[in-house]
Amino acid sequence: MTSVLTSLKSLLPSSLSSSDPQWTLLPTSSPTSPSHNTNNNSEKRPSSNNNNSNSNSNSNIWLTLLTFPFTFSLTLTNFYSNNIKGNYKLPAITRIRSIFLQLLVGCVVITCVTMVFALSGMTGYTVKKLGVHLDSDAVWKGFPVMTSYYNGIYELVPKELNIAENTGPNNAPKALTVYKRFMYRRGSESDGSQTDSPPKEPMNSDTTTTTTISPPKESTDSNSPKQSENKTPKPAQKKAPTPIPYHPYPDYTASSPYFKSCESLVSNYTGQSTRIKAYKGVMKGMPDPAYGSYEALELDDSVCFERRMRFGGYGWKDRDEIPKNAKDEDVLFDREWRIDWKQVQDECVKMNSGRFDENDNNTLSDDEKGKEKKEKKKKKRTAVVLRVWNSYPFTRFDYVVLRSLITELNVNTGGEYGVHLLMHVKDIDMDADKVDVKNEKIRRKILEESIAEEFWGITTLWSEKLMKEEYKELQGGKEWREHGIYDAYRSIWLPQQWFSKMHEEYEYFWSLEMDVKYTGHWYHLFDKIDTFARNQPRRGLWARNARFYVPSVHGSYQDFTEMVEKQSSPEERIWGAVEGVEVMDKKLKVEKKVQREEDDEGYKWGKGEDADLVTLSPMFEVVNTTWVIKDDFTGYGNERPEKENYNPYWTGPPRRGAVVAVYRFSRKLLNAMEVENKGGRHMGVEMFPASVALQYGYKGVYAPHPVFMDRRWPGRYLEKILNGGEKGSSGGNERSLFGKREHHFGGSGFYYGSYWPRGVMGVWMGGEWEGKGGEGWERERGRGCLGGMVVHPVKDL
Repeated sequence: MTSVLTSLKSLLPSSLSSSDPQWTLLPTSSPTSPSHNTNNNSEKRPSSNNNNSNSNSNSNIWLTLLTFPFTFSLTLTNFYSNNIKGNYKLPAITRIRSIFLQLLVGCVVITCVTMVFALSGMTGYTVKKLGVHLDSDAVWKGFPVMTSYYNGIYELVPKELNIAENTGPNNAPKALTVYKRFMYRRGSESDGSQTDSPPKEPMNSDTTTTTTISPPKESTDSNSPKQSENKTPKPAQKKAPTPIPYHPYPDYTASSPYFKSCESLVSNYTGQSTRIKAYKGVMKGMPDPAYGSYEALELDDSVCFERRMRFGGYGWKDRDEIPKNAKDEDVLFDREWRIDWKQVQDECVKMNSGRFDENDNNTLSDDEKGKEKKEKKKKKRTAVVLRVWNSYPFTRFDYVVLRSLITELNVNTGGEYGVHLLMHVKDIDMDADKVDVKNEKIRRKILEESIAEEFWGITTLWSEKLMKEEYKELQGGKEWREHGIYDAYRSIWLPQQWFSKMHEEYEYFWSLEMDVKYTGHWYHLFDKIDTFARNQPRRGLWARNARFYVPSVHGSYQDFTEMVEKQSSPEERIWGAVEGVEVMDKKLKVEKKVQREEDDEGYKWGKGEDADLVTLSPMFEVVNTTWVIKDDFTGYGNERPEKENYNPYWTGPPRRGAVVAVYRFSRKLLNAMEVENKGGRHMGVEMFPASVALQYGYKGVYAPHPVFMDRRWPGRYLEKILNGGEKGSSGGNERSLFGKREHHFGGSGFYYGSYWPRGVMGVWMGGEWEGKGGEGWERERGRGCLGGMVVHPVKDL
């Protein structure tokens, strides 16, 4: 500060003497200077008061700075008064201007100082208001909507050369990849030579030619005679690659001598192959997943699926494919098949009975039993259970999806999976509480009114009355949001547990909703999810489960794992069964194989162990969030104030939640849930499975499948929103996305309240949505071609 004022002095005219006391703005050695006396006094002080001396010096500097405008104006006035022609008196107008200048400069300085203090005092208030604004949907709705989801097969590019529409500063690929992609697109869009572009690879692995794809509703015959020259030539037809067979199954014949193909059970009826087809490549500009990834789960992202190749073999027909004489029946043409899917699945399992670990293998001959001992460990079967109710409005597409599930998971695998419908009987003319779903006549009547005959055999009925009889111990449970404890809103796992006891042939159980759809191959999805969950080590697992994986920010999944290890607290990295609750059966708890987490240096515990619970959403800490069902638990003792040991500060038993109830259970976990229910304990649907796994020390895994969003979110902003909870997780405080802030999922491809899944799926299936899709749209671009995407909810399609 002293150097600044010294510089200002040097700017004055040289004729003015710097020794003149009137120009002494800085402390000098003059004996008459007040600052001189001050410095002398400070020099005489003991050395112990040096801090005070420095403080006084700083105060003097600031005081000098603040009073500089007044001092400079006053000095300038004194100069004109005393140094110009002796005692010459300045004119009145000059004196007024001088005084005005002093007041003006002083007001400016005071105003600036006041603003600084005012703004600093409002910082906390401003940040609070800003935070409220950032929670508004006006922020993310302002992001640009991506349109590449609605392109078509006329413009496919290899995955490695695609420039994703959401590529940006927070989601940028390597520079070399960007250059290759740019040169490829530049070459494909130019009319001249393509010397700058890399040589194009064939879009299909088994062919080097392309076929002409005719636009919808326009038939062209390649063998038709040449058109006359006087007619207007038709525009050149756009080209698309030839679809290739897509068969993501292992070599079953090499892995098991007992494998028998079941494809003929379906192909003899349909007259078509049970294998679907795909296109090599992706639509130009196809965005990358917003969170989750193909790479982490080792899902195939090099192909895309078009609706006719994907579902044509299961009965899907576009309107232009339906015979003209059937169009009056709208899209219900060929709605039902004359086939019994229960008989098909049972026959396939019987043909391959030697491959599976079932309770009853008495049908095997002595020679087969000898082979069985030499064979590797037998496979455990999995049930895929879809939850519906008796008045569910089934569409033709729903039936197509059910056929694809049965064919791809049961028929083509030789019976590894079994597909079932678990139907809640609630909307009927008579009182649902009085309906006996075990009565065969009543069952037949309900099925006739609810679903196509081809699926009757795989449908199991249940009612609240039946659950009250099976789980009487829960009758004293409290109501929650006007829902009884047996209501499907709160207790959908009761019939799932009951179902598992009826089907002891299964070891694992996928539970899906009918409005969950997948654009890719079902077996490929489930197989890769199961493999990922099996390979996850237990160390740091619950901390990883609590976070969204955003590849554009976190990098590879290994990088994400290491980041979580450093970021999470020891309390969050639960090792074995969590403390803080007494389970109903201690014998079912898992004992630690390594006593301390830090002793598991090789991340060995858990690798190769099948997961007891697999979710498709993070398992977050529900305490302190605004999630609506976080306190829906009963039977744990302290939640009732009338108890003598009631603790007003008790937040409930340790628990986790996973929104969107699409899970895979092990029989072991369902048995533990059964024990807890029989003991009178209960939690909300999306909280109970993860909480029981936590309390018993079972292995629970969140599988970060690729999820897309309709808008181009900045990567780091998205990560901060998704993992805005405690210590960078998705839960644990009010900033958690689950609760009042869940509107951020509005454009997500996988969330129960999202509007976008129905739109993007509808366009892909040939419909129109927000000005996209339809016949004219596809005539220009071709039919849509999406990679494997799990989307939810998709209703009425």
